[in-house]
Amino acid sequence: AEKYISYLESEVIPFIDDTYRTTSYKVLAGHSLAGNFVTYTMLKQPSLFTAYVAGSPGPPELMIDLLKNTESEADKDMPFRFFFSSIGSKDLTGEDLFQEIEQLLKQIYTEHDQMFFEVNENEDHISNISVNIQHALDKLYRGWLFTLPEDLAITRPADELLKDYIAEVQEKYGEDVYLGEYEVFYPVIDRLGEKKEFSRAIGALHLLLKFHPNSDEACAR
Repeated sequence: AEKYISYLESEVIPFIDDTYRTTSYKVLAGHSLAGNFVTYTMLKQPSLFTAYVAGSPGPPELMIDLLKNTESEADKDMPFRFFFSSIGSKDLTGEDLFQEIEQLLKQIYTEHDQMFFEVNENEDHISNISVNIQHALDKLYRGWLFTLPEDLAITRPADELLKDYIAEVQEKYGEDVYLGEYEVFYPVIDRLGEKKEFSRAIGALHLLLKFHPNSDEACAR
């Protein structure tokens, strides 16, 4: 495990960073025995990744022994850490052992850590692979979803709402965020247009152009 962590740190991550457009926000995911490795990496190198996803960790006895006998290097003051793990109700791990794993991890990490444990009904060790990833990503990126106030007419200008949202996400994830035209801006602008809040809609449109200065549709609007 130590050699593989070193390989990820010294070769895999630098290669990906040099080859693709990346940020420092990194997620490590693994299933079964690889789920054990994910957890071990979080214990020994917590700052190497921002989020950890361990699906159906097993063999569970190995995971429990690992948690009991591995000294954690966790930084108790780390502002954000994410860990998600699940098993299927028909999984070989068994709910009792999974609960013991959960209890051991919660003894290691403080309350501000975002740790999630789920048992997925009618899933087994294999079928839980895709379910685990789907649920983990849903929880991991749920904070990126911008929700509109019910009545924009009595709130602050839309561009201020969007700026606050941007600042909140950046503070949480420690990265600059990309806001899509169609995912974030146009729903706000269209909602304001329906309410005839045209000055607020124009403010949101100006903010959109700061993020997407070459947008043909934004210019047309």
